[in-house]
Amino acid sequence: EDDEESIIGINPKYTFISNNNHIIVSSDETPIIHTNENVFDIVQSYIKPCKTDADKKGFNTGFIGMFTYESAKHFQDFNWLNSDTYPEVLGSIYDRYIIINHKESQAYFVSSTLYNREHVSFKSIVDQFIKGNEVFSIVSKIDCQKKELYEKQVKRILAYIKQGDVYQVNFSRSYSVVVQGCLSTLYHHLRVASPAPYSAYINFGTYHILSASPELFFKKNQETEMITTKPIKGTIARGDTQGNDRKQKEQLQNSTKDQAELLMIVDLERNDLNKICKTGSVHVTELRAIESYQHVHHGVASIKGELKKNIRFSQIMEALFPGGSITGAPKKRAMQIINECEGTQRGPYTGSIGFISGNGDMTFNIAIRTLYSKGNTLFFHAGGGIVADSNCDLEWEECNIKARGMIASLSGVSKNRILV
Repeated sequence: EDDEESIIGINPKYTFISNNNHIIVSSDETPIIHTNENVFDIVQSYIKPCKTDADKKGFNTGFIGMFTYESAKHFQDFNWLNSDTYPEVLGSIYDRYIIINHKESQAYFVSSTLYNREHVSFKSIVDQFIKGNEVFSIVSKIDCQKKELYEKQVKRILAYIKQGDVYQVNFSRSYSVVVQGCLSTLYHHLRVASPAPYSAYINFGTYHILSASPELFFKKNQETEMITTKPIKGTIARGDTQGNDRKQKEQLQNSTKDQAELLMIVDLERNDLNKICKTGSVHVTELRAIESYQHVHHGVASIKGELKKNIRFSQIMEALFPGGSITGAPKKRAMQIINECEGTQRGPYTGSIGFISGNGDMTFNIAIRTLYSKGNTLFFHAGGGIVADSNCDLEWEECNIKARGMIASLSGVSKNRILV
């Protein structure tokens, strides 16, 4: 299953940080600065082919990191907002990894180099990441977009839809709050409050990224050359009783609006996959399933295809990124309208976090339900798809539902009372 394993990287061999058409690759030696080169190809060029003794499928060694939504500017050409305030790429290739198989209740130690120390304590290493008992607190009120401005921008998007520019735009609200203390403690509580199959935590000192994403951007199996994407469209809150929860799920299942939204994105994703897959190999394996999480039910589709020979990571990203479920359709025009109406960069939100393994396998999420920090300020976003028959009040409520998991995590862990 998608959430069977957790991966912990230890002791970075190479770190990657990119902005302003520069990618800095740091190691024990002098940092190397690559200028005006494809950042996705640069990352892949540092990954050495690697097979474990058992030729283990999935991750063995390789790159773990994040690409912001704005990193799409390398192949989506329009007048982007200033994206200099957050690195477009943050990631590392590590010397050692711990891979925890939750299904088998086993942990594996993997190294890309010979490791000569006499003893490795899994517990001491894992405890650094999962103890979650250090102090974390909120030191300001949560700042977020007010409903009046949100409604104004939704009406603006509806006007674009009416005049035929787009069919759907995924519009989001941004939130920010000043914090202090240990963000790994917050991540621990986020995983408890909003458990999700594509969760991730990245610590880059000044920059931290905490994701509890339920959405698969893509998964590539090197052995079969199959690639899978699972877009999410349609969200409803869980009910407070078993009976109410069942009614909520049925309401989402029967919603023609949510069905139409997901179908638009399925068509977009099929077209995107056809750019990199063999002719006739792209199929919708699940048109619409309802998946249930801690706070919400989601509508989810699954599309698969067989990749053409020798497709690189950069080609996959150019064809698919950003995911259609968090842009809209047609993708480029929807992104231009997002750029105009949101008025602030998304950063890691709706970008992608994942890995490129030394055996060629890849898995990346879509970074929704994601918090990220710069210094002492923590940011997160929540949004939904705007279509022709969208209702401002209902879209506003959907944003609030999606933000609850993050706010619950902040409330549950902070030693101070949270104010919204």
